[in-house]
Amino acid sequence: MSLNATLAAFVVAAALGGTAAGSSAEEVWARAEAAYAAGHCEIAAPLYREMLGGELQAARRIAATHALSLCVASPEDPWEARELMAELLPVVLQHFGPQSSGLARHHAIWAETEVRADALDVAWRRSEAAIKAARSAGTIDPFDHAAELYRLAAIQLARGQGDLFIAFYETEKGRLMEADWASEGDGDLFEEVTQGVPAPGDPKALGNWVRKGLEEFDPRPLYLSLVDTPA
Repeated sequence: MSLNATLAAFVVAAALGGTAAGSSAEEVWARAEAAYAAGHCEIAAPLYREMLGGELQAARRIAATHALSLCVASPEDPWEARELMAELLPVVLQHFGPQSSGLARHHAIWAETEVRADALDVAWRRSEAAIKAARSAGTIDPFDHAAELYRLAAIQLARGQGDLFIAFYETEKGRLMEADWASEGDGDLFEEVTQGVPAPGDPKALGNWVRKGLEEFDPRPLYLSLVDTPA
């Protein structure tokens, strides 16, 4: 057995071994996080549900709900994850504030759950909300902002709405003229890493631009596969 397989087996065994009665909240949390990090949602999800059924501090409730939502989102059942994220939104707003990177991250994760559920008509709105929230939060990271734009572009391309993304991108560039970047020169860096957006009416060129950006900033098959999805 390879080292990676041995480590994965150890994680699974440890997580399964922790479901016995009497486990402390910290033990359950540690097992859920270990299983989730190893990609074992079938183990992590019931542990997260167990924790969410009790009293949790806001930060841990947010983290557990995000992980559970990503685990359970599927085309067969898009509603459980959607309802979890909707119910969590007031908690996120209270904990992080209405103009915060925490709210931007919540919308970005929500968008990802909708992509996992193949609900692209919902995902693009959440992705746009993540971009707007990040801009409102201030101290924008150019790489994070570019990554979310590339994800949004992939979603819109798969929906056959590439030109709608281009219009959003041009508007966003104008709004970023007054942005509060994390460091001096980040505005120019953002321009550099997103340059080359084609003119409307050329989905093939837009697809090439999106693929190049995703390969650099988020090369997961979840989003790359959208570039090749027939609209």
